[in-house]
Formats: sequence, C-alpha cells, structure tokens
Amino acid sequence: IDQQFNLLFPQVQGNYEFDMYTGDQTNTGLWFIECKSTDELPADMGQLSAYFSVIRNISNLEYIFNTKKAGTETQAKQAVQKQLYNGTALINMGTNLFNTIWGNTALRGSLFPNLDYTNKTIDELKPEAILLFKAMVGNTSNSFYNFIKTK
Repeated sequence: IDQQFNLLFPQVQGNYEFDMYTGDQTNTGLWFIECKSTDELPADMGQLSAYFSVIRNISNLEYIFNTKKAGTETQAKQAVQKQLYNGTALINMGTNLFNTIWGNTALRGSLFPNLDYTNKTIDELKPEAILLFKAMVGNTSNSFYNFIKTK
C-alpha cells in the first residue's frame, strides 16, 4: 500500500493530497481510502479533519495502515486515540476534530443520532455531544474507530 497515487480528486479542505476517491454517490458507501505508513503514525490530524469536513458518515472513510510498518489495527487505533484524548479529556486535536464534526451537519447527525434536535438549539446540544464524543474516542473498540484498518 506504500505508493504515490496520481489521480485527480475533488478539492477538500486545506492543501492535502488524497490517495483514493471512489465518489460520494451514497451516504454510507466508501468515498475515501487513505493509505498510511509507520512514519505517518500518529496520523496527520489536519488531513483527517479535512476528510471529516466532507464525509456524511464514518463509513465513507477508510484509513489503511501498513501492518508491516504500523503494527496491529489496535496499535493504529491507539495511535490516533492518543492524538485526540489523554485518558480523561479531549486534547487540542480532539477538540478540533470534534468542532469539524460539529460543523458538518450530515456527519454530526450520523455520529450523534440520539440527540434531540427538535427541542434544543445546536449550541444547547453541543456540551452533551462533547461528552458523547469523549466516550467515543476514549474507547478504541467504539464504532467511531471503524474507519481505521490495517493490511
């Protein structure tokens, strides 16, 4: 999986190059595949945030880490987790990623489907969503991390 991809992709937030784009025809289908090597662990959070700014569902994204370089899937998930959460609180990158998700209406709705959007404003729901996000990123077994794969 370590190679340079030279294909044209839609412009996504920032000056990031993306490995594979399969399209955004469906809400739950795979749109982006990003291949990572050990020197990219932990992950580039700016690039991850760029992906999260456009996807509608966590299933639209796959980060594939090379097991020969990055280790197991658990290790890859833990490396990303360490950039988001220190065991008790979100760190800056975790807060930034949450804010990106919160700004993406479709992704926000798919990651926080149980929030009562009818009786509260988005600003009133944000503290509850932050607590839910902390719980998500605090557990690498949470479905939030399903976008991380190793091959």
